[in-house]
Amino acid sequence: MRGVGRLAGEYGMTHVCAVMAPALLRLLERLGVSFEPFGAPVEHHGLRQPCVAECSNLLSGLAARNPDYYNVVNAAYRSA
Repeated sequence: MRGVGRLAGEYGMTHVCAVMAPALLRLLERLGVSFEPFGAPVEHHGLRQPCVAECSNLLSGLAARNPDYYNVVNAAYRSA
């Protein structure tokens, strides 16, 4: 997550998208990292869900649920 934060900050990205397994999406949701589905699930090395999220929403969700992770990811995002 820190690496994604760093790249997003470095390139001025406001949104990120990914194609993830449903189990990973559920795990990230528990951490406070919430993505929105973007289209139907696709078959790509197993069933994967395309999704998108605004960086500021990811950071605020992470801050609310996991302040320690938030501090690490936010520092990477802001340092770029």
